[in-house]
Amino acid sequence: MEQTARPDPEEVANHFRQGRDPRAEGWLIRAGLRAEAAYAWMTAFERFVAALDFLERDDGDARKKGWLLFRIGVLLRYADTEKSISYLDQAEIAANAMDDRILAINSLFTRGFVRCMSGNMRPGLAEIEASIAAAKRVPSADPGATSEASADPIMEASPANEQGLFGTGDLPEALSGINPGTNTFVEWLAHVGRYAEAVVLGDAYVAAVSAASSDENLTFAMCNNAYFGLGVASAVLGRPEEARRWFARTHEAYRRFDHRVMDSFAVANELLLVNLAYYPERVAERRRLADEELNLQRRGAGAFTGEVPPLGIGRQWVRVLEGEWDEASRLMEPGRGAFDAGALRQYAGCTLGEIARNRGELEKAWRQVYEVLPLGVSTEPGGNRFFSALATQRLAVNLSLDAEDLPGARAWLEAHDRWLDWSGAVLWRSEGRLLWSRYFRERGDEQAARENAEAALDLATEPRQPLALLAANRSLGELATESGRFPEATEHIEKALALACEAPYERALALISKVRLLAVTGSQGEARAALEKAREICGPLSAEPTLARMAELEESLHSPAPAAPLVSASRGGLTKRELEVIRLVARGMSNQEIAESLVLSEHTVHRHVANVLGKLGVSSRTAAVAKAARLDLL
Repeated sequence: MEQTARPDPEEVANHFRQGRDPRAEGWLIRAGLRAEAAYAWMTAFERFVAALDFLERDDGDARKKGWLLFRIGVLLRYADTEKSISYLDQAEIAANAMDDRILAINSLFTRGFVRCMSGNMRPGLAEIEASIAAAKRVPSADPGATSEASADPIMEASPANEQGLFGTGDLPEALSGINPGTNTFVEWLAHVGRYAEAVVLGDAYVAAVSAASSDENLTFAMCNNAYFGLGVASAVLGRPEEARRWFARTHEAYRRFDHRVMDSFAVANELLLVNLAYYPERVAERRRLADEELNLQRRGAGAFTGEVPPLGIGRQWVRVLEGEWDEASRLMEPGRGAFDAGALRQYAGCTLGEIARNRGELEKAWRQVYEVLPLGVSTEPGGNRFFSALATQRLAVNLSLDAEDLPGARAWLEAHDRWLDWSGAVLWRSEGRLLWSRYFRERGDEQAARENAEAALDLATEPRQPLALLAANRSLGELATESGRFPEATEHIEKALALACEAPYERALALISKVRLLAVTGSQGEARAALEKAREICGPLSAEPTLARMAELEESLHSPAPAAPLVSASRGGLTKRELEVIRLVARGMSNQEIAESLVLSEHTVHRHVANVLGKLGVSSRTAAVAKAARLDLL
């Protein structure tokens, strides 16, 4: 069997294993290499572990053992980060015992990458950086700095490893001073929010490799992750077209070498940071990217364990935006393949938390906050996926405001500002100002609320971020309604509705803002029609807090309404609850005191006061009390 022209490694290995023949080791390695090349990584892992058992049993080649341990660690880097780190630890110990500097440096470097994948980014980045520094200390003429890859295929660079290794393969002399570890370091600098560093280092690294290499394939192989990092950084720094160009190079580099998993991650980041942030109206492109990501992860499912294949990171964000909350929640729960890696759980955590909040599942939402940010508001930047951490901070602000915890909300807002300033990010600044606007609305500071909403609108205008523009216009429309500036309110709310491109929940929120405006301007029929449209969206989503707000609005719409804001009726067009509120306002009570008296939330009282002002056609509490007295409502 072994002597045939094209022996099957699996058959030969099985034959020798049954006879406990030491020749099984070599054939198991061949079988593993074949499986690895076919993206059957878990099969390759099993074959290499079996080969390792033969090597250890027969006290075999120590160098081969060390490199086999390393190879196993590489194969497990997505499927089981804890086990991967364990094998890489053993590889480093073996390397140090036999003074194999190349193996030691690559084990340290890869362990850093795996720590980053596990969500341990701060120590992971430190290990990657330490491996780059260690490589610089290895003299090129040192015998310990030359690879023995030609001696055995297990010591060659793995086709499954897109990272690029130090000291393996035959690089041109011009590239001898360039450490390929920088390629991956740039990527992870960008993921944790060190954007300016990623751009400076990435630009210099790509330029150096491109200048020194005349081989396009080699350039792509050495720069793939740096392209990815530059795409992420460019997007977050407000340069979407530049980001698109970097992502195009990223995809070409990964696809030349069939690096399916990393390509799927790059597609997900392009979808989240470029398409949804800057071009959400390009719905066909959004869905194409989501399909590409899923296809790549399905084709790369052999890199993972478990019965369920990876299910798409960016795709689930699209599902959330497009109103498929049930399916997104189901697919992102633990045990669903790709989302089990620590760093990727952060993507899922902030998304699941947002869905939970929108459904009134506040305890579940807070659990997701602390899963992503275990240290809570005191978490310092640099140790998390920046995108996920910032989204989680904004979730925590909204949850705090929902609970009328103004000090808690302010602490989270200040943390959000601090992280943005630390990173230099352009994205998410508009969302931050809008949350400050909500905070000041809850405090009753209309001027500060308006100033922050206007700042949010400006920040979302350049560079243009349509979903952030939608939210800013909606908020400004609500503020204008509350202060009686109805033409201005109409303009902002209509702009918000026009921006709700295949984003049904965002459209529903804008419709609710329109209902409030129509209610106080006397257009009861139109208000009921808009309310019904919003209910048709929110009902299937089980968006209970929003449905409760709609029920309050419906009560208001069923009350006798004036033909115009200033027309007097038996209750001035006010509901029973609004009459109670204005009478307590007339007694000089604050929103907090009214809330305690009527056993309501302060936010609800604030909304009732705003409705009263609108219906009476006035812009202040004092004017409302005076008008109510003239109408004999007190």
